[in-house]
Amino acid sequence: METGRLTRDGRVLRREDGSIWNWRGQSMFLLPGRWRAGEDVTSTIEWLRHTHTNVARVFPDWTIYKTNRGLDETAWVADYLRWMKGEGVRCEVTAVVNYDRPLYQRRRIVAALDEIVSDDCFHFFEVQNEPWNRGDDPRQALNGRSPRALTALGICPVNGPRFEIRPSLVSTKLDPALTGTVDEAVAYITAESIRCRGFAPTVEEWAGAEPFIRERFPEFDGEHGTGAMVNALLVELDRIVASTGSGSSYNYTDCIRRDYLTPHLPRDHGHYFRNGKDLQEMWGMGTFLVDDEPLGVADYDKDGTGARSTNRRHHVWHHTCSRLYGGSTIHSQFGLEGRAPREDEPVSRRIVEDIAAMWRAIPDDAYTGQYSRAGLDTFPLEVLPSDSPDDAHPGTGYASIHGNIAYVVVPKAIDSYEPKLINGWTHVERIGPEGCAIFLVTR
Repeated sequence: METGRLTRDGRVLRREDGSIWNWRGQSMFLLPGRWRAGEDVTSTIEWLRHTHTNVARVFPDWTIYKTNRGLDETAWVADYLRWMKGEGVRCEVTAVVNYDRPLYQRRRIVAALDEIVSDDCFHFFEVQNEPWNRGDDPRQALNGRSPRALTALGICPVNGPRFEIRPSLVSTKLDPALTGTVDEAVAYITAESIRCRGFAPTVEEWAGAEPFIRERFPEFDGEHGTGAMVNALLVELDRIVASTGSGSSYNYTDCIRRDYLTPHLPRDHGHYFRNGKDLQEMWGMGTFLVDDEPLGVADYDKDGTGARSTNRRHHVWHHTCSRLYGGSTIHSQFGLEGRAPREDEPVSRRIVEDIAAMWRAIPDDAYTGQYSRAGLDTFPLEVLPSDSPDDAHPGTGYASIHGNIAYVVVPKAIDSYEPKLINGWTHVERIGPEGCAIFLVTR
């Protein structure tokens, strides 16, 4: 049961009593429309409570747009949000979700929903869904407004914005060891620097960033973590510019950061089961992070646009990684439709219930711990390549350490994996759903 306002403290959200809060969300895009139409949505609220969910991500404009109601008819959204508050569930209200709206209409819907959500600041406000899909800058839709509610622009540091990379933008004075796909990332960063700041990085800035590149990504393979690498380097470039006093204050970090960020992480099956940990690589943004629309849960499998998966363990592993380093939103087909799962959706029900079991097993403050991974001298368990046979990164494991307590996940662990304590850790127990290699370790 959610009560009271939340405030941001760096990359942490806190309740009114100062305790740490974390995001346990589900997509419920059409729930406002069902409520608006007079449908009994009691079973959906009960489902959210049953699955330990505290945020419903909703798209009110789908209802406004699809029913041909005018943009001025938004008062019912305020009634809906008051009702959800009474039910003890926060909403993330995403304003711009219809890409074919012209800018003046996007500004009107943002202004109207901002006024409603900012009324008591119980709910969250996201300006635009996936603006990189059409190259939008959601700040244009925000049009100078300063929402009082906790707000995200909807820009994702992993996904974009995208634009053509021109080789002429790559500095010829970079270390020749930065080759191949790293050069492409360098070109991307240089172009981003021009787009966000109006000028390219100087030789001095790159000289300052090079040690960071080598330390932060010693095993960069061109396939894993490219977006997170680009994001981290842009943040580092901002730091260098600030420390030298050169350049514009209009930098990448301030360009996309508000009260929280909503990255939509890649959905490819080769990385999905472990890429929730990419939230940790965005800690440098200095704000709260939500893995907001990952690979969809359904009772069928589908690749490409609208991708869905029935792989229970992959979903649990992904959301566990996100839980260790931020928050996450379960994205399901039934949730997109704004309802609880039906009896003919047992796979979806089981997957979401298992993610909820993991949420209950790992406390809300887990994301404030110390990061560790298999192979570091702080990691509590031995994970051999044969224990986690990931083609790209065998022997993978991640942890969040809080003093003498660690929460650990071994994504893609084999069924017979038995944890072996190392590095001074003395006790281990399995937690969370069955067969998902999630552990509580102490010393």
